[in-house]
Amino acid sequence: MTTAQNPAAVLREAAEAHLDDLVTGMAEGLYEHSDANRAEIRAIRQALGQAPASSRIETRATVVLSTEHLSAATINLLNASPLEAWPVAGGRMMWGYMLWAPEDIDTGAEVPSELAAALAWARASGFDYVLFDADADPLDHLPTFDHAAVVSPPPA
Repeated sequence: MTTAQNPAAVLREAAEAHLDDLVTGMAEGLYEHSDANRAEIRAIRQALGQAPASSRIETRATVVLSTEHLSAATINLLNASPLEAWPVAGGRMMWGYMLWAPEDIDTGAEVPSELAAALAWARASGFDYVLFDADADPLDHLPTFDHAAVVSPPPA
């Protein structure tokens, strides 16, 4: 029996092609990094007998935004505060900051408004993390700030 005559083989090939299309499309930004798409990928992999997600490499989407989208007050806060005191989980980088973009920004948790806006935009755009980088170009739809009032340099 040839592949074309074997219905199970035809279904498997179609599932593998769909899985490849979905994974590639998400990586290239053609498809949203949504929970529904991730669940579909897990279901297809399970149906194909591939390793469960827990034994596979997990990936997260990151967007690079300019540090110009952070106010001097927010930069001073991030530079001066220990990581556990930050308003959201993250870390310092050589020329900026890597921050988690939570699904629901708790603006009552002392998250500066421009930071909350940038993180909310990132999450709504399908990103899990934001790398605020000093070399990145600012986006037109997010506010930008003058950094003349930055007083605390990042720790070495």
